[in-house]
Amino acid sequence: MKKAAAVFFTAILILGLLTAATAERKPSAGMRIYAAGSYAVGENFKAGEYILLSAEGQEGQFLVSIDEEGLDVITEGVILGNTFLTVEDGDYLQLTDCTAVLAEDYHSISRIEPDDDGGTLKVGYDVEPGTYELIGYSDETSFYRIYDDSRFHLIAGEEEFQLVCEVPLEEGQYLELFNCIVGSRLSGGPTPAPSEAPEPELPNEADSALALMTTPEPEETREPARKVRINATRTPVIRDIPSTKGKTLGNAEAGAEYELLEAEDKWLKIRLDDGGEGWITSSMAEIIE
Repeated sequence: MKKAAAVFFTAILILGLLTAATAERKPSAGMRIYAAGSYAVGENFKAGEYILLSAEGQEGQFLVSIDEEGLDVITEGVILGNTFLTVEDGDYLQLTDCTAVLAEDYHSISRIEPDDDGGTLKVGYDVEPGTYELIGYSDETSFYRIYDDSRFHLIAGEEEFQLVCEVPLEEGQYLELFNCIVGSRLSGGPTPAPSEAPEPELPNEADSALALMTTPEPEETREPARKVRINATRTPVIRDIPSTKGKTLGNAEAGAEYELLEAEDKWLKIRLDDGGEGWITSSMAEIIE
């Protein structure tokens, strides 16, 4: 009887952790989710980079060690909203009041959007490189920290501020936020100036005569373009290359149809509404004729 009650309580606890996360941070169906507990990386936990998610309004904790008892610590920390963590084969990982999902799985269909609890963004995935304005909450001290990796937490910068401050972000860095949100982008890559179309040259009489004598070539017939329809419940990330390491161009609209340009393994290349091109994962869409 006691064993059955313990199993029931554990199931309720795991369900509570998953449903308590905000909509922006909630893992999607089909992802492998690791609940709070102890793991041996390489045995019952896959090595790689993970997004750790705490329950809404609660602080989670993680600890990575080289021994099962957690005495010889490699890195540890407190989770407010979410954080990133890389673990390697041979590590021992303890998760308390949080869950874990592979970062590449999460980023293939979504991105992190911190709320009032705080959170951590990966530059190049959740936010583009550039200089940003951070906006703090009124009458509260705000704080940010920038890491260069997600294992030993090499700190590239940190600062306490009131109301507003500016922060430069580089590709591959991690921005941890406390009591603040990311505001407008102040600078980044150069914005191309609008091109001015040259004035058309008027043809002379010889050119006009030659044009009349030239027989126009028949127009090439084109096959109807193939289409891709996005799943009604998905908004896959659009990237510049067929890889989760590619630059984020935006998100495809749920249920929308796009012209299919190319199919490669698990990726589909589509034409965007603005005329550009990008790649999405094929599991988030279907090819239609």
